[in-house]
Amino acid sequence: MNRNKLMRWGLLAFAAIFTLNSCTFGDDEKASEIVEDPMANTEEYYIAGIVFNAENSETLSGVTVKVADESTTTDAHGRYQLAVDSKKQFKVEFSKTDFVSVSAEATIANNAANRSMLLLGVKLAPKSVAKAVTSTGGTVADKNDVATIDIPANAVPSGETNTIAITQYEAPLPVSTTLEVGTKTIAAPLMAIAVEATKKTFDGNVKLTIKDVDGVDAQFSKMTLYGIDNLTRAPKDWEKIGEPTSSNGNYHFETTKLKSKYSLEVEAQKQTGAEKNTEYNTVNGKSEFMVDNSGVFDAKENIDIKVEAKAGWIFTVNPETAVETSLKTIGEVIQYSDRAKIAATIRRVIESQEGGVEKSYFIIHNLKASVSGNHIMYYRNRAKFSEKTYTFDLVVKGNKNAKVVVKVKAYTGMEEVYQNEEATQHSGGKI
Repeated sequence: MNRNKLMRWGLLAFAAIFTLNSCTFGDDEKASEIVEDPMANTEEYYIAGIVFNAENSETLSGVTVKVADESTTTDAHGRYQLAVDSKKQFKVEFSKTDFVSVSAEATIANNAANRSMLLLGVKLAPKSVAKAVTSTGGTVADKNDVATIDIPANAVPSGETNTIAITQYEAPLPVSTTLEVGTKTIAAPLMAIAVEATKKTFDGNVKLTIKDVDGVDAQFSKMTLYGIDNLTRAPKDWEKIGEPTSSNGNYHFETTKLKSKYSLEVEAQKQTGAEKNTEYNTVNGKSEFMVDNSGVFDAKENIDIKVEAKAGWIFTVNPETAVETSLKTIGEVIQYSDRAKIAATIRRVIESQEGGVEKSYFIIHNLKASVSGNHIMYYRNRAKFSEKTYTFDLVVKGNKNAKVVVKVKAYTGMEEVYQNEEATQHSGGKI
């Protein structure tokens, strides 16, 4: 082979190598842009709900809600939402000027999925105006004249003044992301009373009365009064005082020493069904949301995901209908005022169990996602709910037993499906 021919082959080989290298560099320059996805790399859980005014059942704005070192205030619709970053038990505190403060335990269980939502609805009661009582005695009542304390003459020593306020309130029960499924007997608070007094010990019996609990012709089969000397809500701290005296739908208890708080509780059966997830929450106005970035090298960052999560609870069989049905079953008719009182009591009991007031509403979650080049992101969110049955035993006209069965649908949180994968690995947008 002559020299010229060798030079030509050498130049061709060099050109081929150069071309291959050039192609490699070009491909590298066009590689898909990979970015961090905040949805995948952020651990958080939500405690959310709604606050009502116990006096008129309207939503209450401007309530301070505190969890650990985080706090917020309820919006114009009484709603609040706080994010926590760990799985444990939290104390949630609710306060507003001139209202009785309350707190509840909220537990994010170890098996909770990322971005689980725990719902907690409460009622806050306006504080009652205190009344000065002297040795002449007197009556102190709450704002709605439902609970009263009668102080007889000379129960307050001569020359002394005892300033007393009594407020009807509702203490929220503990909640958890783990739903307790099954049937159990509960002692459900139908009314809680907070007592503030300069001095809670008297020289004679004072009478605590809780009015209009049930009727003349029909009563709940078992009613128990509990008391506590401090402001905690732990069940172990409550003292069982006993069964108060009943007359004409009112319940009485006499004592020489008042507790800080009282709770009148009725026995009932509570059946809680397993959680269902057959309803979709709205995501960016649709039932599902997808960003198809396949075949595109540039990433898409800070994508807004707005979830409108269903919350609250409603009656599917309300107390009024349940009372009527139970009376028809045993063939009895009682006066309207008795039926109304019993239904109102049952409504209060279920409100204390489910939290707040019967109402369905939405909690808004504003999330951010980022999709790398040649990736597909898919998001869907379902509402979780449980169907519950409450059964109350009545004694009608002294000798007939009736069962009042009330049913509730309660939203318990949300369940999301989230995928953000390279296009070659994605399932095609359907889960």
